[in-house]
Amino acid sequence: MINKNFFNNKIILTILFFIVSLMLGLLLFLPNYQEFKISQTQIKSTKEEIKQFQDYYSKIEKISEELQKYSEGLAKIDSALPSEPGLTNLYYFLQKNSYQTGLFLKEVGITKVSSLSDMPAIKTYIFPISLMGSYYSFKNFLSSLEKSARLIEVDSISFSYSKEDNFTFNLLIRVHSY
Repeated sequence: MINKNFFNNKIILTILFFIVSLMLGLLLFLPNYQEFKISQTQIKSTKEEIKQFQDYYSKIEKISEELQKYSEGLAKIDSALPSEPGLTNLYYFLQKNSYQTGLFLKEVGITKVSSLSDMPAIKTYIFPISLMGSYYSFKNFLSSLEKSARLIEVDSISFSYSKEDNFTFNLLIRVHSY
């Protein structure tokens, strides 16, 4: 005969071992499971960030392609308002235009460098220029300044006449850069 006490002890021991193994399993595997869940949420958020960056860069690519359509106009704007003042290029431009229009460029100087109060990123350079020649040549010179791609403003003009039938023109021109 089987002892009932032995049978009850076996059931109790089995239940006790089951509970102990369940607790050990929870204690050993629960931290790893929690790390796994945390890693999954981090991976999910990283995937979302990557998708946002991909969307952002695809929008930038579309904008870049759109800007390529207007590259000629943007180049004109860049030449009108260059990032460097390009004083040697400006001097060459003035000398070339004065020669082409029949004027003699006597003097070029720089008197003032400032920035506009409402646009501090844009710098303004003021140049006094002295030219000698006929009035007709001077008109052509002003026309060439007006037609140039560079943004050049004439602030003031004064002139004098000499006996050699030549005028001396003194100009103050304003050039901008950023």
